[in-house]
Amino acid sequence: MKYVLITIIAVSIFTGCEKAQQTSQQEYQISGKWLGKGYTCWDDDGILVEMNEFVSIKQNKNQVIATKITGDNCVGEGEITWKGEITGDKIVGVWIGFNRFTKEKSEFPAKFTIESNDYLFSMDDDPIEFHRVKEQELTPEEVSEALSMRLGKWENIKEGEREPFEVFTGKWKEEGESIEVVGKTVEGPDYYQLVSYKDELGSFIEDFTFDDGSKLIRHSVWNKKGKSLESKVIASESLPKEFDAVLYMKRTGVNEITGKFEVIANGKIIHSINNKATRVQN
Repeated sequence: MKYVLITIIAVSIFTGCEKAQQTSQQEYQISGKWLGKGYTCWDDDGILVEMNEFVSIKQNKNQVIATKITGDNCVGEGEITWKGEITGDKIVGVWIGFNRFTKEKSEFPAKFTIESNDYLFSMDDDPIEFHRVKEQELTPEEVSEALSMRLGKWENIKEGEREPFEVFTGKWKEEGESIEVVGKTVEGPDYYQLVSYKDELGSFIEDFTFDDGSKLIRHSVWNKKGKSLESKVIASESLPKEFDAVLYMKRTGVNEITGKFEVIANGKIIHSINNKATRVQN
């Protein structure tokens, strides 16, 4: 676990909640874009793999249909992944998936618990968690502004320390549209990071490739008024499924960014780091 935290922390800086008191179906409004964490399907080599995928949920009174935005070999993009009926805080219905033996679509019983209008999960042996995606539209100027925050060479120092634990350099890959970052860390592997904005998701996609061959993906949302980013790890080869990792970044000066990194388990913060990055070269 120590290595997991160090790895995530080293690249994260820049590179139980109370159940809603809802008892009737009319109180839930779950239409929108969601991230499903824990989907499984066979890859092209016939190996069962776990993935995080986006779905679009449409609710009509108490009837709900979830359609894949991210497709796989079991349920393609634009196809229904599950549907059901809301009763109280539960959704009862069916999964729809590809049977690799019969080569046909099949239906399986499905049941979900709605914790809030922003979170629900399947009641399976290996549950899939669904988190609402906060959508926003950014102008090209706003996209460029958010991306440019990490341009140049930066030294990143944890609160209470003097020496940087990370030095990274960001430059345009496609000006105004994407950046690439090369980072060197003291406590974890060095990395290459590609950041770009996806209109259909309303968020920035941050793809990491580490020197040890591992990968990580974060999705980041830009706060227009606060000039800050909230970045969540959605796919990692080292972060256990039951953990969430969130990074908050805010520009506090022309050459200064403050950040806070949190690791969360069961709704509680189990690890937190404050830091400050200073640009040492444009």
